[in-house]
Amino acid sequence: TSLKELLQSRSDVLALSTVPEAYTPVMKFSMDNQPVDMIFASLPSYQCIPKDLNLLDVRVFEGLDDKAIRSINGSRVTERTCSIVPNFRNFCTTLRAVKLWAKSRGVYSNVLGFLGGVNYAILVACVCQRYIHAKPAELLMRFFTMFALWPFPHPVVLYNSQTKEEALMMSSNRQTMLKKGDQDDTSTATTTTTTTSSSRASSSTSVMR
Repeated sequence: TSLKELLQSRSDVLALSTVPEAYTPVMKFSMDNQPVDMIFASLPSYQCIPKDLNLLDVRVFEGLDDKAIRSINGSRVTERTCSIVPNFRNFCTTLRAVKLWAKSRGVYSNVLGFLGGVNYAILVACVCQRYIHAKPAELLMRFFTMFALWPFPHPVVLYNSQTKEEALMMSSNRQTMLKKGDQDDTSTATTTTTTTSSSRASSSTSVMR
């Protein structure tokens, strides 16, 4: 009996479909009214899957083809991201708020060319690493402020491990960059106003002549 047949036999599973030809094969369905995208990877190096399987161990890649590697990489990225944020609870709360915002604005979909769940998780994790003592409300504000000024295409980098001093240094550097951005905006606005005023003065002189 296949996994698909087992799921089809359940009364709480609806709209089951498989997409084996996708770049990363996926099984889509709804369970208890919750949408689920299930990926699958067979691990030939294990006769049975241990309960304490460490997906971050490179040995899980042994004997895998490209599709299986892509399938397992999603879980590896998620586990790594969750392990390097300073406060997991604050990270989860902030990520939920960002996802809710993205879905309500219609900018949540890898298929349509927008950011997806993993992308938003990485961005939120980046904010959490830079503001290690911030609560979810502040992290949410910092998320929008930080990436509104981010110098794309400069990559968003997560750090595997860091001391408290390093985290505080990153936070201090980020604050300096934000202040510099505000100063640049103010300087630009002042220059524009001065130029406009000069132009008006020149125009007035011409009229008087």
